[in-house]
Amino acid sequence: MKKAGYATDPQYPERLIKIIEDFQLSELDSYFKRGINFAGIKRQGFTLGPSSVRKSGKGAGEITIDPYSVRNVQERNGSKAFVAKEGDTYEQIAEEFSMKEWEIFKYNDCEKGSKPEANSIVYVKSKRGRAPRGNEYHVAKEGESLRSIAQWYGVRLNALCRINRMKKGEEPQPGQKISLRKRVKR
Repeated sequence: MKKAGYATDPQYPERLIKIIEDFQLSELDSYFKRGINFAGIKRQGFTLGPSSVRKSGKGAGEITIDPYSVRNVQERNGSKAFVAKEGDTYEQIAEEFSMKEWEIFKYNDCEKGSKPEANSIVYVKSKRGRAPRGNEYHVAKEGESLRSIAQWYGVRLNALCRINRMKKGEEPQPGQKISLRKRVKR
Protein backbone atom coordinates (compact mmCIF):
# COMPACT_ATOMS: atom_id res chain seq x y z
CA MET A 1 0.00 0.00 0.00
CA LYS A 2 2.92 2.29 0.72
CA LYS A 3 4.40 1.68 -2.73
CA ALA A 4 1.03 2.46 -4.34
CA GLY A 5 0.92 5.81 -2.53
CA TYR A 6 -2.01 5.02 -0.22
CA ALA A 7 -0.03 5.05 3.02
CA THR A 8 1.87 8.27 3.60
CA ASP A 9 2.05 7.74 7.37
CA PRO A 10 5.20 5.71 8.25
CA GLN A 11 3.20 4.04 11.06
CA TYR A 12 0.41 2.96 8.69
CA PRO A 13 1.16 -0.82 8.72
CA GLU A 14 1.21 -0.90 12.54
CA ARG A 15 -2.00 1.14 12.77
CA LEU A 16 -3.76 -1.12 10.28
CA ILE A 17 -2.69 -4.27 12.17
CA LYS A 18 -3.90 -2.72 15.43
CA ILE A 19 -7.35 -2.01 13.91
CA ILE A 20 -7.58 -5.60 12.62
CA GLU A 21 -6.63 -6.97 16.05
CA ASP A 22 -8.79 -4.54 18.10
CA PHE A 23 -11.88 -5.28 16.04
CA GLN A 24 -11.02 -8.99 15.61
CA LEU A 25 -11.56 -8.53 11.89
CA SER A 26 -9.56 -11.66 11.07
CA GLU A 27 -12.58 -13.65 12.35
CA LEU A 28 -14.55 -12.39 9.35
CA ASP A 29 -12.27 -14.33 6.99
CA SER A 30 -14.12 -17.59 7.69
CA TYR A 31 -17.40 -15.99 6.55
CA PHE A 32 -15.88 -14.70 3.33
CA LYS A 33 -14.36 -18.13 2.64
CA ARG A 34 -17.85 -19.67 3.00
CA GLY A 35 -19.17 -17.22 0.38
CA ILE A 36 -21.16 -14.99 2.72
CA ASN A 37 -21.42 -11.34 1.76
CA PHE A 38 -22.05 -8.68 4.43
CA ALA A 39 -24.03 -6.45 2.10
CA GLY A 40 -26.95 -8.87 2.37
CA ILE A 41 -26.42 -10.19 -1.17
CA LYS A 42 -27.21 -13.85 -1.77
CA ARG A 43 -24.14 -15.96 -2.44
CA GLN A 44 -24.09 -19.78 -2.32
CA GLY A 45 -27.56 -19.83 -0.76
CA PHE A 46 -26.68 -17.78 2.34
CA THR A 47 -27.50 -14.22 3.22
CA LEU A 48 -26.01 -12.45 6.19
CA GLY A 49 -28.28 -9.59 7.20
CA PRO A 50 -27.04 -6.26 8.51
CA SER A 51 -27.96 -7.09 12.11
CA SER A 52 -25.65 -10.11 12.07
CA VAL A 53 -22.60 -7.92 12.56
CA ARG A 54 -22.86 -5.64 15.56
CA LYS A 55 -20.50 -3.20 17.23
CA SER A 56 -20.44 -3.32 21.00
CA GLY A 57 -18.31 -1.97 23.81
CA LYS A 58 -16.87 1.47 24.47
CA GLY A 59 -15.69 3.80 21.74
CA ALA A 60 -14.55 1.75 18.78
CA GLY A 61 -15.73 -1.41 20.56
CA GLU A 62 -15.69 -4.97 19.35
CA ILE A 63 -17.48 -6.62 16.46
CA THR A 64 -19.77 -9.48 17.38
CA ILE A 65 -21.03 -11.91 14.75
CA ASP A 66 -24.35 -13.63 15.42
CA PRO A 67 -24.20 -16.90 13.43
CA TYR A 68 -27.91 -17.48 14.05
CA SER A 69 -28.73 -14.52 11.82
CA VAL A 70 -27.50 -16.40 8.78
CA ARG A 71 -30.54 -17.33 6.68
CA ASN A 72 -30.80 -19.73 3.79
CA VAL A 73 -32.63 -17.33 1.49
CA GLN A 74 -34.00 -18.93 -1.65
CA GLU A 75 -36.12 -17.85 -4.56
CA ARG A 76 -39.73 -19.08 -4.55
CA ASN A 77 -41.89 -18.07 -7.51
CA GLY A 78 -39.56 -15.17 -8.27
CA SER A 79 -39.51 -13.84 -4.72
CA LYS A 80 -36.98 -14.20 -1.90
CA ALA A 81 -38.00 -16.34 1.07
CA PHE A 82 -36.62 -18.50 3.87
CA VAL A 83 -37.91 -20.89 6.52
CA ALA A 84 -38.68 -19.33 9.92
CA LYS A 85 -36.96 -20.56 13.07
CA GLU A 86 -38.50 -21.04 16.51
CA GLY A 87 -38.76 -17.66 18.24
CA ASP A 88 -38.62 -15.52 15.08
CA THR A 89 -40.77 -12.41 14.96
CA TYR A 90 -41.70 -10.41 11.89
CA GLU A 91 -40.34 -7.26 13.56
CA GLN A 92 -36.94 -8.88 14.14
CA ILE A 93 -36.88 -10.24 10.57
CA ALA A 94 -37.73 -6.78 9.18
CA GLU A 95 -34.81 -5.29 11.13
CA GLU A 96 -32.47 -8.08 10.05
CA PHE A 97 -33.24 -7.48 6.37
CA SER A 98 -33.36 -3.66 6.67
CA MET A 99 -37.07 -3.59 5.85
CA LYS A 100 -39.89 -1.46 7.14
CA GLU A 101 -42.23 -3.38 9.45
CA TRP A 102 -45.26 -2.78 7.21
CA GLU A 103 -43.39 -4.46 4.32
CA ILE A 104 -42.80 -7.75 6.12
CA PHE A 105 -46.45 -7.95 7.19
CA LYS A 106 -47.70 -7.06 3.69
CA TYR A 107 -45.38 -9.52 1.91
CA ASN A 108 -46.56 -12.31 4.21
CA ASP A 109 -50.29 -11.42 4.19
CA CYS A 110 -50.50 -11.12 7.96
CA GLU A 111 -51.57 -8.64 10.59
CA LYS A 112 -49.20 -6.48 12.61
CA GLY A 113 -48.30 -8.27 15.84
CA SER A 114 -48.60 -11.78 14.39
CA LYS A 115 -45.59 -14.12 14.51
CA PRO A 116 -44.38 -16.67 11.98
CA GLU A 117 -44.68 -20.30 12.99
CA ALA A 118 -41.45 -22.30 13.15
CA ASN A 119 -40.74 -23.96 9.78
CA SER A 120 -43.17 -21.69 7.92
CA ILE A 121 -42.12 -19.77 4.83
CA VAL A 122 -41.36 -16.05 5.27
CA TYR A 123 -41.08 -13.71 2.29
CA VAL A 124 -38.75 -10.70 2.26
CA LYS A 125 -39.86 -9.54 -1.20
CA SER A 126 -43.35 -9.15 -2.62
CA LYS A 127 -45.06 -12.33 -3.85
CA ARG A 128 -46.53 -12.81 -7.32
CA GLY A 129 -50.14 -12.72 -8.53
CA ARG A 130 -50.14 -16.40 -9.53
CA ALA A 131 -48.17 -19.58 -9.03
CA PRO A 132 -45.34 -20.65 -11.35
CA ARG A 133 -46.22 -22.50 -14.53
CA GLY A 134 -46.87 -26.17 -13.95
CA ASN A 135 -48.78 -25.44 -10.74
CA GLU A 136 -52.31 -25.05 -12.05
CA TYR A 137 -54.17 -26.01 -8.88
CA HIS A 138 -53.78 -27.32 -5.33
CA VAL A 139 -56.09 -29.74 -3.53
CA ALA A 140 -56.67 -28.41 -0.01
CA LYS A 141 -55.79 -30.73 2.85
CA GLU A 142 -57.20 -30.85 6.37
CA GLY A 143 -55.93 -27.87 8.40
CA GLU A 144 -54.68 -25.86 5.40
CA SER A 145 -55.73 -22.25 5.08
CA LEU A 146 -55.85 -20.17 1.94
CA ARG A 147 -52.97 -18.14 3.43
CA SER A 148 -50.81 -21.24 3.98
CA ILE A 149 -51.42 -22.27 0.35
CA ALA A 150 -50.55 -18.73 -0.80
CA GLN A 151 -47.32 -18.84 1.24
CA TRP A 152 -46.34 -22.26 -0.12
CA TYR A 153 -46.69 -21.21 -3.76
CA GLY A 154 -45.47 -17.61 -3.34
CA VAL A 155 -48.80 -16.04 -4.35
CA ARG A 156 -50.39 -12.96 -2.78
CA LEU A 157 -53.42 -13.93 -0.68
CA ASN A 158 -55.68 -11.29 -2.27
CA ALA A 159 -54.76 -12.62 -5.75
CA LEU A 160 -55.56 -16.20 -4.68
CA CYS A 161 -58.96 -15.01 -3.33
CA ARG A 162 -59.68 -13.19 -6.61
CA ILE A 163 -58.63 -16.16 -8.80
CA ASN A 164 -60.89 -18.50 -6.81
CA ARG A 165 -63.74 -16.00 -6.35
CA MET A 166 -63.45 -16.33 -2.58
CA LYS A 167 -64.04 -13.62 -0.01
CA LYS A 168 -61.34 -12.49 2.41
CA GLY A 169 -61.47 -14.81 5.42
CA GLU A 170 -63.16 -17.64 3.50
CA GLU A 171 -61.23 -20.90 3.87
CA PRO A 172 -61.06 -23.94 1.60
CA GLN A 173 -62.65 -27.24 2.55
CA PRO A 174 -60.50 -30.41 2.60
CA GLY A 175 -60.46 -31.82 -0.94
CA GLN A 176 -61.41 -28.47 -2.52
CA LYS A 177 -59.51 -27.68 -5.71
CA ILE A 178 -57.81 -24.27 -5.42
CA SER A 179 -56.83 -22.66 -8.70
CA LEU A 180 -53.35 -21.17 -8.60
CA ARG A 181 -53.11 -19.50 -12.01
CA LYS A 182 -56.44 -19.07 -13.83
CA ARG A 183 -59.61 -17.46 -12.56
CA VAL A 184 -62.31 -20.07 -11.88
CA LYS A 185 -65.53 -19.86 -13.88
CA ARG A 186 -68.79 -19.21 -12.11
